[in-house]
Amino acid sequence: AFIAEIQYGKCYQKLGNNKEAFRVFKRIHNKYSDNKETLTYLISLCRDLNLPYDEFYQKLNRLDRESMLSDQYQNMGGGYDNVE
Repeated sequence: AFIAEIQYGKCYQKLGNNKEAFRVFKRIHNKYSDNKETLTYLISLCRDLNLPYDEFYQKLNRLDRESMLSDQYQNMGGGYDNVE
């Protein structure tokens, strides 16, 4: 269902109906608030619609930092995967 919702929003965007695309992606974001793809589309649409996007931008940066730190931790042999 998630992929279909993303495609639904992208269709509106491709048709040039950015307002409706924004509504769709905002609804998706409310259901899956930590999804980076949705945040990226929301930032792009906000820019196109001259809407504030700082909230989405900060959240995307936070998720990227968390992901990077998690990857670094795993690469250092951290976590419980290596415990025998």
